Amino acid sequence: MTLKTKDYIFLGMATVLSLVVYMIAMAISSLLGTFGHSISPGFWGLLAGIIFVYICYNYQKFGIFTVFIVIHMIIFSVMGGAYLPWWISSITGALLADIVLRIFGYDNVVSQCVALSLITIGSACGAWIPIIFFVDSYKSNWIARGQSAEAMDASIKYGSGSWLILGVICIIALSCIGVLIARKILKKYKK
Repeated sequence: MTLKTKDYIFLGMATVLSLVVYMIAMAISSLLGTFGHSISPGFWGLLAGIIFVYICYNYQKFGIFTVFIVIHMIIFSVMGGAYLPWWISSITGALLADIVLRIFGYDNVVSQCVALSLITIGSACGAWIPIIFFVDSYKSNWIARGQSAEAMDASIKYGSGSWLILGVICIIALSCIGVLIARKILKKYKK
């Protein structure tokens, strides 16, 4: 992938806008309590679908979403919020999204829905994977960071079992709705 200076400037601006959308998505998802936090990447997908589709329409370069998510994660790290499982799962989701878009097309509605779902599920897996595989260390780590045991028990509840399956479904549905709304809005801006 060859990105020009203007591409990096655009990605920087899109990331700043995306982070504002992320904060709004977090506020909305918090209305649903701990389950809302578990599916907050889906709310981001719903609201940031327009950014995602705009990039798909206008920057059809392999790796664009991996760079986009890396920039996000760098900013989250600087703010003190990122941690290794979130880095790994987010970048993996973005890389898989880039592969899907490269193979099936940046303008294809199905590939856009799948790609945004991969990005948002990748983000959610940053919490789900430690819950599933390392629950004791996950809980003790976050309690040491200031979370209450009750909050961690709720997080573990909504990040495993049938709640996890419901969370995956909600995130995919919200991400797909975000893509469909964005395609409707951006139809005239498609190159």
